[in-house]
Amino acid sequence: MPVSISTGAGNEVSGEVLPGDLAKVCSSGSSGIEQQLHPKQRPLRVSQLLWRAGRAGTHIGTLCNLIYGQLGEPGVRRVFGILSLAKKFGLAAVEEACATALEMGVYEYR
Repeated sequence: MPVSISTGAGNEVSGEVLPGDLAKVCSSGSSGIEQQLHPKQRPLRVSQLLWRAGRAGTHIGTLCNLIYGQLGEPGVRRVFGILSLAKKFGLAAVEEACATALEMGVYEYR
């Protein structure tokens, strides 16, 4: 299908567009390119995550280190869970709960 496109400066570009080409142009858009160049969030390394837990509170950091030490990579998700609890309920409440868990020897957050 022949197509003529105006560039706005009085110039016209002509050529043949295949049906699949138009779909590619419409679906890719600029937002796909921007997401590839600038991701919304970078994944945290485990050391950064544990550092962040330690900065949240001493008991929070200790419990998160113990959880990661026992479980390894599967423990990362649990560390994220503890940090999200701190965000939801406040640092003081989660710090106190972690201190209680450490005193009882329970290295879980369920």
